[in-house]
Amino acid sequence: MYEFGVVFILGTPLPYVDATAATAFGSKQQRLMVSAAGMAVELFLASLALIAWLNVQGGVLKDVLFNIVLIGSVSTLFFNGNPLMRFDGYYLLCDFIDQPNLATRAQNQFRYVVKRFGYGVHGLYSPATSRKEALGLTFYSVAAFFYRLFILATIVYIVALSFPKLALALACWIVFFQFAFPCFKYFLYLFADKELHKTRRRAIFSVVAFFFVLGMFVSYVPIPQSTSVQGVLWLPQDAMVRAETSGLIVEVLVENGDWVEVGQPLFRLSNPELSTELQSKKAAYKEYRVRQQQAWNQDLSQSQLFEEDLKTIALEIRHLKLQVQNLVVKSKSKGHFKLTRSHKMPGYYMRQGDILGVIANEATPKVRVALTQEAVGLVRSSTEKIKVRLASRPEKSLYGEVVSEVPGGTYDLPSAILGTGGGGSIVIDKGDEQMKKTTERIFLLEIALPAEKKFGYYGERAYVKFYHPAKPVAKRLYLRGRQLLISTLQN
Repeated sequence: MYEFGVVFILGTPLPYVDATAATAFGSKQQRLMVSAAGMAVELFLASLALIAWLNVQGGVLKDVLFNIVLIGSVSTLFFNGNPLMRFDGYYLLCDFIDQPNLATRAQNQFRYVVKRFGYGVHGLYSPATSRKEALGLTFYSVAAFFYRLFILATIVYIVALSFPKLALALACWIVFFQFAFPCFKYFLYLFADKELHKTRRRAIFSVVAFFFVLGMFVSYVPIPQSTSVQGVLWLPQDAMVRAETSGLIVEVLVENGDWVEVGQPLFRLSNPELSTELQSKKAAYKEYRVRQQQAWNQDLSQSQLFEEDLKTIALEIRHLKLQVQNLVVKSKSKGHFKLTRSHKMPGYYMRQGDILGVIANEATPKVRVALTQEAVGLVRSSTEKIKVRLASRPEKSLYGEVVSEVPGGTYDLPSAILGTGGGGSIVIDKGDEQMKKTTERIFLLEIALPAEKKFGYYGERAYVKFYHPAKPVAKRLYLRGRQLLISTLQN
């Protein structure tokens, strides 16, 4: 009878099927193919979902496809395909190296090493048949233990981002069942088990010495730390060529790549409705001017009302004249002009504020980064150096420095590529069509980079790493735990 069902990992339902009958195959290759079949299907579905996700518009379907990509790739990498956990990757490794029941044998080997060489217990037998196998089993046992702790800590951190109180309860549950209860059983064994009646003093001394060394290490040995975030190559506002008035592009006055000076005309736009409205306002001004002169001799109060109307119309005319003048888009800085659109510009309607191009020069380029509230405090207080890699040249590292910070926090990203909808790490609001509205407050910093003639592309992704002074593990865990506790109490 075949067994299948659903298992929940991080609250996500994942289907499974019992494939233990595959152990009856005489060929190792057949057993390996069965073990890898589930992961192959997951990666195949994730690939199809990724292709569809890149070609559909935002909405429920795009969110579902994103979850399929995430589950089919991340769960395969960290859970199903990882040999340190007892899923498909574990059984694949067991068949590949011909080591059945690998996890249990590794745990027994680790216990043997501790009892034999740590506690001095004699008369024990190692489950390994050679020194090489003994080293491999011991390494696997230690690696699986620390990887399990890493997964548990990651689960708590992910849950804490959205549900701090639930994360606190989950952390207490993990501490009790993964640490407190096992430690209680271990100390019962250490002080009361008959196996240690001859070597109990040595065992207790070994345990005390081990925890003393471990405590000294985590409390006093500094460990390097850094903060990795994403940013976007940013240009100053005067380097962006924007349409200051809505209109239809009728002529591009410069070629792509030409050198332009400040005030040089770049585009000519047309807006007949704007010109018609300007002529209408001028005619209205003349009419009210005549009425105001006629009322001057007949009714002084009526004349004053016409005078107020004339002031209002004059302001409207001045604004319309400025908009008509802005139909000729001029450069606000000097440098090489670059179009942001690859298709032909004439005939294209531009709304007010739309970017027509950029003016690139040899001024200091900047990268604007978005930091969460948890990361910005450490970056502000203790940053020794900053390393930046651009997406167009990931092999080259550039060193920069923070030159400015946008005052206060914001919920608006400088670019959609920094959000989860554009491949970034900042969680965005699903209801925002522009994919720039974040669910939590972020803080924006500008980092100046060395000036280069051939630098990069405006709007491209940048990978930024802030290096901080080394701190002991205990102090870092204390600060992170206090931060998590404060955020939990605030929410």
